[in-house]
Amino acid sequence: MYIDNTIPKPVTLTSVKAEDGSLKVEWKKYRGTGFQKYEIMRQYPGQQFTSVVVATITDPNQTTWFDTDYLGERVSYNVVTRVNGYYYNLYSNSIPYFYPKPQVLSSTISPAKELIITFSSTPFYRNLGSYELTLNSNRVFTMTNSKDTVVTTPANIFGEELHATLFTYPSHSRELAQGMRWTMPSYQVWALPGDR
Repeated sequence: MYIDNTIPKPVTLTSVKAEDGSLKVEWKKYRGTGFQKYEIMRQYPGQQFTSVVVATITDPNQTTWFDTDYLGERVSYNVVTRVNGYYYNLYSNSIPYFYPKPQVLSSTISPAKELIITFSSTPFYRNLGSYELTLNSNRVFTMTNSKDTVVTTPANIFGEELHATLFTYPSHSRELAQGMRWTMPSYQVWALPGDR
């Protein structure tokens, strides 16, 4: 009878990259015995020591996963391998990734007295549910095409500040909104990006 006393080793995370409108995470296959599952961990800045399990994979041959929530900002990933009879977490290396989340590029008033707001798009078009631009808490514009990044509306804003918020929503969850807000004072045309 042969008893394998080899200490299990974690897998190696090999890449995190944009591919086909989403974000692809890849790792090397676990080669030991007693495989139970891979757990994909995601961590955003400010979540030190609080990585979240975003996927569980029970097929040892599957070594890729697409993050369908990602729409931009700093994030890092690692893969935890769970093994029968081994009570320590087998954490892979961590790989960070960054792409800027959509933000306002310009806001202008046209000669026709229209307010034109332009913002950047996300290349993660398969992940995008919608952009949502809210002006002064009461005018909401929703765009579902990742390339639809210009809002034009009558500019009835003279004598008041314009407060606006831009959110991006993943296709299957409005709880994971990534937002940006800015203010355009009256008679001026400028944009200040802010955090969510």
